[in-house]
Amino acid sequence: MIMEKEKLLKIIEAAKLYYLLDYNQNDIAKELGVSRPTVSRFLQIAKQEGIVDIKIMDPTEDVENLSLELEQKFGLKKAIVTHIPQYEDSVIKTYLGEKGSSLPE
Repeated sequence: MIMEKEKLLKIIEAAKLYYLLDYNQNDIAKELGVSRPTVSRFLQIAKQEGIVDIKIMDPTEDVENLSLELEQKFGLKKAIVTHIPQYEDSVIKTYLGEKGSSLPE
């Protein structure tokens, strides 16, 4: 998606204010001179375009031990386990791709 530089800069600024400085969307709208719904769209675009990458670290998941158990039980050289949210195919594919790309050749 090709967008004008001014819009891209506002999207980046909105993301920084929201995710790094904890501004609310109304405050960001005032700061950037746009409407609150526009700020919401900016934040959505920032996620879609990879400007913002949100990771949730769940301390209740013990994927390392599960990997070891699978390796031992099935005699595998390497088992990699990752949590995958069940929301959307594109999100699932992204998680699988990231885990798969970290595999040694």
